[in-house]
Amino acid sequence: MIHAYADAALRSRCAVKKEGVIVDRGVRTDLCITEDLMYLVLDPELPDELQTALFLIMFRGAVPPDEREYPKLIKSVAEGLRDKTIWTLYKDYRDVVHYLLDRWSGAREYMGYGALEALIRDPMLTEIVIPQ
Repeated sequence: MIHAYADAALRSRCAVKKEGVIVDRGVRTDLCITEDLMYLVLDPELPDELQTALFLIMFRGAVPPDEREYPKLIKSVAEGLRDKTIWTLYKDYRDVVHYLLDRWSGAREYMGYGALEALIRDPMLTEIVIPQ
């Protein structure tokens, strides 16, 4: 399973696509299966400034397990980058940011195959194979 941002090469390989799947707190994402049976979770688009901040957090490995710490984390990155728009964007995209940080930290149900749960519960889907 791959979580993909706007990678056109990956998106073009989608054979089966389900758009607008609610994954958490009203956050909608697209899910698809490629012709070679890879599961893709296509993350919601974010403004570049906020996406840069989130990538820095992810690559630093500094995602706290408690979501009450997320605002402090975003503030510290915004201060480090000297970019005040990051904090404003965080407030606008709070639910999406928390979903991504939860997933990266392994918090709640996002450990393992948690992102596939929306697909697994889909009544239109008759079979799903998850490699072990």
